[in-house]
Amino acid sequence: MMTPSRLVVKFGDPTSATCVACQQACFPLDDSIRNMEVSLGTSNINGSTVTWTVNQTTEWNVTPKCYYTTIMNDQCCTDLPVTVYKSPESVSFSLNPSGPLTEGSEVTLQCDVQDIAPAENLTVTFYRGHTLLGQVKSSNPTKEPVNEIFSMSYNSTKEDNGVQFWCEAKLELGAEGPQPPLVVKSNETTVIHLINFLQSIDSNSYEIGVEILFIRRVMFATEAEICTELFHTNDRLQFVKYILFFGFVTTTKTHKSSHQGTQIYIIYLKIEH
Repeated sequence: MMTPSRLVVKFGDPTSATCVACQQACFPLDDSIRNMEVSLGTSNINGSTVTWTVNQTTEWNVTPKCYYTTIMNDQCCTDLPVTVYKSPESVSFSLNPSGPLTEGSEVTLQCDVQDIAPAENLTVTFYRGHTLLGQVKSSNPTKEPVNEIFSMSYNSTKEDNGVQFWCEAKLELGAEGPQPPLVVKSNETTVIHLINFLQSIDSNSYEIGVEILFIRRVMFATEAEICTELFHTNDRLQFVKYILFFGFVTTTKTHKSSHQGTQIYIIYLKIEH
């Protein structure tokens, strides 16, 4: 019988376990036929008890085996399940694509977990503010530390503007592991949301507050620049300031083309923080 019946130990930490023969009267007194088979640490025999001691856990795959041979020459063996763990070196969150979003656009929420073991005990949770969006579990059976990437799809809404998205990695090792379970939180990413129209704030060009440009689609966006395709029938687009849902922008480059009788403008907007 092994005590404990399952062992959870942090990599680098000391640990120990004992094995006691359940049928003490059934085996000879010769110590050579009862012991613990280990790849790490030392074993000490004291009567019917074998004690395994490790000063520093430096292996990821540890499988101690306690055994003894009865007077009938039958061998009894007991394995001790050992889980060696390591908390993640870092947890980071990102959006793909990054930058301002349009309402209804599909984005990928990504959580990167670096240098964690064992991965099969890892659960990643995605959050929008304090709201849980979903959980993803790892199926990686590797016992050594690994890097894992988790993702989930999300459709943005205009209510996401200014909301922080993030993820957390939880290592759940059962009752024998750390309590509460190890949790590492990522950075928080604030979403900037681009609504489907711009308004002119340059009174020399257009009447203030009039919706003049309707965004057809955003082709790419960063924190400093947006390239977007718009419908409009007026040629005076350059050097006009516009107000977005999240701030001011100025047109820096304009390309005009015709599509089914409607003028389509592909413009680059420089965000003024």
